[in-house]
Amino acid sequence: MKKIFLLILTALAFASCTLYMDEPEDDKKGKDDNIENGDGFSAPRTDVTADGTTTYQFNPTTKVFDETNSQYVLNVEDSVVWLSTSTPYEMIPQIGDAIYSTFSEKFPNAMMGKVVSVTKENGMIKCVCTDTTLGHVYKKLDIHASINVADYMDPSIADKSLAEKRRYAMQRTRDEGIGEPEKTEFSLDLNANKDLKSYKFLTGSLTGYFNFKYLSLKYRKIDFDLSLEKEHVRFIFTDSTVTTKRFKVGGTASLQADIMSTAESSLLPITKKLEIPIGSSPVVVGFDPSLSVSVSGTAEAIGVNRETSVQKMGIEKTANSSKPKIINSKYSKSQMESGNDINGNLTINADLTLELYVAVKGLDKFFRLYGSGTIGPQLKLSADTDINDMGVLINNPPTIEAGLNLSFDIGARFQLLKEKPIWNFKGTIFEGYWPVKTFYLSPRITTMDIIPLDYISDMNVTKRRYCARVRFTETPKTFNPFVIIYNSDAEMVMTDYLNKKSKNSWEKEFEIDNKNNKTFYAMVGYEDDSKRAVYSDKTPFGVRTIMELSNCRQACSYTDFDNPKRPVGYEIRGELYASGKSTVTQWGMRFELHRPDGTFAASSKPVFFELRDGKKKWGLRLNSRKPEKYIIRIVPIYKTGYGKKDKFTAMEDKAMEVTLDPEFGECKEPTSDDPNIYFDLLQTK
Repeated sequence: MKKIFLLILTALAFASCTLYMDEPEDDKKGKDDNIENGDGFSAPRTDVTADGTTTYQFNPTTKVFDETNSQYVLNVEDSVVWLSTSTPYEMIPQIGDAIYSTFSEKFPNAMMGKVVSVTKENGMIKCVCTDTTLGHVYKKLDIHASINVADYMDPSIADKSLAEKRRYAMQRTRDEGIGEPEKTEFSLDLNANKDLKSYKFLTGSLTGYFNFKYLSLKYRKIDFDLSLEKEHVRFIFTDSTVTTKRFKVGGTASLQADIMSTAESSLLPITKKLEIPIGSSPVVVGFDPSLSVSVSGTAEAIGVNRETSVQKMGIEKTANSSKPKIINSKYSKSQMESGNDINGNLTINADLTLELYVAVKGLDKFFRLYGSGTIGPQLKLSADTDINDMGVLINNPPTIEAGLNLSFDIGARFQLLKEKPIWNFKGTIFEGYWPVKTFYLSPRITTMDIIPLDYISDMNVTKRRYCARVRFTETPKTFNPFVIIYNSDAEMVMTDYLNKKSKNSWEKEFEIDNKNNKTFYAMVGYEDDSKRAVYSDKTPFGVRTIMELSNCRQACSYTDFDNPKRPVGYEIRGELYASGKSTVTQWGMRFELHRPDGTFAASSKPVFFELRDGKKKWGLRLNSRKPEKYIIRIVPIYKTGYGKKDKFTAMEDKAMEVTLDPEFGECKEPTSDDPNIYFDLLQTK
């Protein structure tokens, strides 16, 4: 309990006063620079850290001692603060004033007190304080913080002083403030194998496995909600634990039958083989046909159980209440968050094989050289659906795919006893599969688009109209599709049914208030007589992305003696500035090479790399057969993390062009830093 109390005290300390006008730049990592702030004295100030936000304004009678003016503090003894006589007059507390300091080297236990006496002793100013209230220190105070317990119970930080914990909290970025969960996991594997050779034509085997994987992730955090202004006080402390348990069960089975072959174990054995002698020699060429059928399948179930336990404590007092209201409540919930209903496939193969072999007559059962070709149809049934709070979540609708297998092999076999090979060599020359037709057993989406229409006529011009346009196939008679809109925090904004426009097309116009330039995404589902289903594919819209190319130029030209086919080399450098919201998962560029007359020469595939908000220095190298002038065009691109489609967005209006000269010479930037990342463009000229 003592650790939790210290954790609360630490959070209040660094959350209530984390940023001042003269704060070092290093302490601003992970904070929001887009907030219009006062100085915390004449106007309220809002600070954002990895753990939450704080809005505060000190009373005019509060004297704040922080790292910028701690040189005037000579010593601190419990409730007594000793100041230098050189302390500026306006910083010397008067009787009745408040003294405030967060955890620091001079104030290892922090301080918040009311001054009861100010005297001069031993060449120093002695300020004696007594306990006081937050209302005496602050004119306004709002703290909203969420602290991951694991961050402060970690051995690397748990035993440090509160001042060091405060410094650690201030310097973290938001990504670093996520915290690692307590993890528990184990697995159990059971395997079974049933030999079916005794069943004559069933020459294969039946195998199966039971695989159980358990993974528990336990998160512990505390939340603060403190509001203080005039006569209104509200303080809520929440201690919550979320435990996520995942399990996975799977199995597989396979069965193969020889329908027709020269083997005695086939269903329809061929008693007579076709052999052709080669002249008067004992060598013969034989044909060994066979027909086999195989059935194989896999199935897998995944479950996720989430247990939530929350204890909320606090007080609340308003100007109209005579005494504070005590808040004390407990909440717990356990639910199956997601269960994979079907995730598997069933494959049926019928393979017709014709083996052509060369052997010594009468010894072909013991040694032979052979070549074989196999052709056969294949049917594959697959499906992947989840069950969660939205109903049935369709990752892959039930599908039957019909295709054709074709393969060619060569090999040699040597054996002494029948069906007991000692040595067997087999090599595949060609193997291929061609899908012929796909059948869908449930409705499926062919296209899903969110089309921006126009802005709503409004003074603030923050609302915009969109049209959700979806095309389905294999729809039943009773079919009611709908669209669900979520924001980037996975909160549902709206849901509504789509209107049918044609046989396979449904549409719906809607409006979104996007005054904060957030990202939204759409999901589509349907209802019929038997179930309610939602497709897992997500379509983002309203993606706010800022991307700029800067300082793009040729860095040098060189001769690559190790590359005789393309000895002339060029190097281009530049910077990519980018900022965006959570949907942008990868930034990148696409390079296009042109001759000075505009003729296309070569281009690269899109190249992507991880890039947090900020800038990335990049370099590009390319080689040519002979020295020529070129124009390289750089186009910034980005990808989003929604859906399964591998598409990128190219920002053509941000593209830049650089002229490449083979006589540019060695690098003219001897003092410049090397790029953070290099790309190579292989010219296909």
